[in-house]
Amino acid sequence: MDVQTIEACLTRLGTAVQQDPELLAACAGTLRAYFGPNQGRGRDATAVRRHLEWFLCEQSSGSGLVLDDVWLRHGEALDLDDDCRRALRDSHTGVFEVTGVRTGEGFWLRDLGSLGEYPVRESEASALVQVGDVVAGRLYPLGNGDHALARSAFVRRSPSLLQALRADLSEARKERRGVVRIGGSELEAMFAPPADPEVDPVAAARKLLASSGAAPADIERWMQDLAQAPFDPRRIVHGADDALAPILDALAFDTSVDLDEARRVLIAAWHSLTRLGPGQGASLVPASAPGGEVQVETALARFRQGTQEGRPLSQMLDELERELDISIEPDEDELAPAPDFPGVVGAMVTEFLWETAAEHGVQAAAELRSLETLGESAREVGVFETLTPLDLARWAGVHVVEAEIVRGAGEAQALVAALRRFVRWAREVHEVDLGAAGDALLKRLEAELPRIAEANARRTRAGKGGGMHRLRALSEDGLAELECEGELVAARIDMVLAEWLRPGDLLRGRVDDEGRLAVYAAHPNLNPA
Repeated sequence: MDVQTIEACLTRLGTAVQQDPELLAACAGTLRAYFGPNQGRGRDATAVRRHLEWFLCEQSSGSGLVLDDVWLRHGEALDLDDDCRRALRDSHTGVFEVTGVRTGEGFWLRDLGSLGEYPVRESEASALVQVGDVVAGRLYPLGNGDHALARSAFVRRSPSLLQALRADLSEARKERRGVVRIGGSELEAMFAPPADPEVDPVAAARKLLASSGAAPADIERWMQDLAQAPFDPRRIVHGADDALAPILDALAFDTSVDLDEARRVLIAAWHSLTRLGPGQGASLVPASAPGGEVQVETALARFRQGTQEGRPLSQMLDELERELDISIEPDEDELAPAPDFPGVVGAMVTEFLWETAAEHGVQAAAELRSLETLGESAREVGVFETLTPLDLARWAGVHVVEAEIVRGAGEAQALVAALRRFVRWAREVHEVDLGAAGDALLKRLEAELPRIAEANARRTRAGKGGGMHRLRALSEDGLAELECEGELVAARIDMVLAEWLRPGDLLRGRVDDEGRLAVYAAHPNLNPA
């Protein structure tokens, strides 16, 4: 299987969606959530393909992913390959840096959101990219350690853009315990031209919030807060620890708004407010910009205007550097060629899957594919014999949760069973024995991870940032006693979520002014009882 096979499969699936009235209506209903207020008007064929990829591979239907629904209805008639289905289902999007190129063979990509390394088998594309290029798009695993890059991906060649993305996502990783996942709609907002300039983004934000039940006074206060806060157009992760975060928290608690759509329209409104003022509605006066030389203000004004006009971000950043006489050179160490494989643990996982496929069949190996992310989490382990139960606990208790690898108790149970098989294989084949501590960890995971997966399915929102709180006690009415940075905090937790929590759990989130804890992620207590 290769990228041409996957692209052909996507084309057939797109045709099936177009010919199925129910699926077509569902797809059309997501245009606003993906493209923003202009709903994709004026977009080219690659943007349409990116939307299809996102609709199939990231959106949910009654039976799981939309992909599964389309496959169930039309897979047999379309004569589609199950390997393609697995590649689509296991695909992920991200912002990547090209770290190595072998012309005529392929290239290596480093995920700036997780620092994982991915070999891409692309003979033609290998002649078009260079080390240091920024690639934003979807990766499809090919099942043999190689990956295919979607033809719809963005490619930018700009050292300044790369530097900005490295810095931005490095900060975001600190908040997300090392992993930042960026969805397809977020990539579209970051790398595609801005929405139709005829659409007033502030008015669109007000309309969406009002229709979702937000109080008019709250809407105007939020617009005021955004107008007063600086907006960084180069930043890809908005809504963590910034002016947008408390607004999203309040919307999660008090309204019925779709948080993904709210996040998108509020980012557009924030951008507009900091450039042009409040637009339609009550008059607001943004805070004055910090003092500085006229040259700086003029250059920044040109930069903002260029963003509004839809000019390429990389070109604008290069012009800004020249106007301000800024020279940012990438760190030579960060641009060093990628290693021959993405960490020894990842290599061992690949070997385990190969052996499983050879002895028990491809389907048996496919059921263990969740283990592939263990290589990303344990990348710092340089010698397989030094793998410890702590490395497994960090993966299963932190990485798996933050990367949203399991979405319910069933998937969590399957993941623990896969990990148990891998631990047994490591002991029998490579004499890497995790001992009694490893056995105790596996038992703890079997007891705790399925519950935690269900808890995360009911979290407040998929937010970034926030602090880590240990749950000390929880009353029947949802009043929690929490420990955060050595201090005790009292807060209320949504009752639907509270039913799945237990004392000792770690909750990443934020306590608002009304004493409610917005829970962004729940992690298990993996210490022995």
